[in-house]
Amino acid sequence: MELGTVIMTAIILAVIIVPFLMLNRNSNKTKNQVLQVLDSLAKKHNCQLSQQEFGRSFAIGMDETNHFVFFYKKVKEHEYEQFVDLSKIQFCKVENISRTAKINGLENKYVDRLYLSFVPLHNDKPEVRFEFFNSDITMQLGGELWAINKWVQLINVHLEGMPRPKRAAG
Repeated sequence: MELGTVIMTAIILAVIIVPFLMLNRNSNKTKNQVLQVLDSLAKKHNCQLSQQEFGRSFAIGMDETNHFVFFYKKVKEHEYEQFVDLSKIQFCKVENISRTAKINGLENKYVDRLYLSFVPLHNDKPEVRFEFFNSDITMQLGGELWAINKWVQLINVHLEGMPRPKRAAG
């Protein structure tokens, strides 16, 4: 009877643990594929990622030596690859597009979109925006707010330390 209990316990544990192991394996496989795409995007621009991060549907990385930031996002069958040359950027900011809704008399604020926006040095150039979150695609935040705040700080610190060309006196 003791052998039967051991076998049943092993089967129950396997039934509980195997799905988690498979999910973790699939997640790691997806993460590696996305980071490889980001790495190949960097290599197309003769860059090597010194910092990188993988989110639920995106990956972001920076080459601190060549001053580039790369972004990759996959939503269903659509893939987006973007990059920014930081030597042409004044600063970086979080663009949080939110809405307020009243529920049971209480006002609640909901994030609709989160963008990492790069403000160019010259006003005649448009801002470049990396979309970290879109509520039309994903119902709720899953670490994007934390990641975007981390990257805006990381990039702005890098921008402050970058050598800039001297402007001629007017």
